Amino acid sequence: MFEVYARKERDGYPDPNSAFYRSSDFSPETVQLFGERPEPKVTLKLGDKAGLLTGKITDADTGRPLEAGVVLVNLQTDAGRNQVVNGKFRELLPANTVVDVLVECVCQDHENWSRFETKVDLQPGEEKNLDIRLYYNASPISAR
Repeated sequence: MFEVYARKERDGYPDPNSAFYRSSDFSPETVQLFGERPEPKVTLKLGDKAGLLTGKITDADTGRPLEAGVVLVNLQTDAGRNQVVNGKFRELLPANTVVDVLVECVCQDHENWSRFETKVDLQPGEEKNLDIRLYYNASPISAR
């Protein structure tokens, strides 16, 4: 028995088997092969495209790009993704799903930098760009 699913992240179709992207109704196609020379025929139907979240992270005072940690949490599944970026990020988000976004400077004195946190809910194929400016010696910033 095999489970079959499709993805093409470049075109907005992320890995549906990943807990971060998996919708509550995800069910991979199940295929059973019988006989000496089975000829399976499977029709795959792509679901909705993901949303695309991009962002630029800079020092609010100087405008220079900051090395930052970007944490994304799918609030339906509690599954997350995180990455360290140098000033820019690009991430597919599951469509019609609230995702918590947290950005923090990962520099040596990171505790002296503000944080950025917001919730994002994108429609299939929708794109959103965040212009994130972190402040040195400041309290956390929140966007709604």
